Amino acid sequence: MRLVAGENCCLARIIGQDTLFIHFQPIMSVKKKTVFGLEALCRCVDPAGGKIPPGVLFELARAEDMALVLDRLCRRKALENYSKSCLKQEDLLLFLNIDVSIIDKGVVGSGNLLNAVRLSGLNPGGIVIEIVESRVKDLAALKCFVER
Repeated sequence: MRLVAGENCCLARIIGQDTLFIHFQPIMSVKKKTVFGLEALCRCVDPAGGKIPPGVLFELARAEDMALVLDRLCRRKALENYSKSCLKQEDLLLFLNIDVSIIDKGVVGSGNLLNAVRLSGLNPGGIVIEIVESRVKDLAALKCFVER
């Protein structure tokens, strides 16, 4: 399935109709035989009812120049859902993926992620960020992002 801007399924409609949802995948310690974290996975059903794979969704977002909007929305929804369902298990870590293409868009230092974590009532020390560094073109911006 390949979606492009202008087809039946546009990202603005997906976002407007709130068809994004979050799944939490357990992260296990083999040694301790326990769950020590949850990875937030954003999934989407297009307004017509079909499932949109995450890679296709983010490809569509980049094509429509909405990668930053989609990435922030997925993280916000993950933080909200996690804080509602997992606050009683303070020892769990929340693993968040970042669409690293947004780092090349000059968002380093915006404070958006830290503010979103704090607004959700979560401890920033309990958040793990997954970055696929091979997809970043601006390595200096990536280094700055990681340092912050």
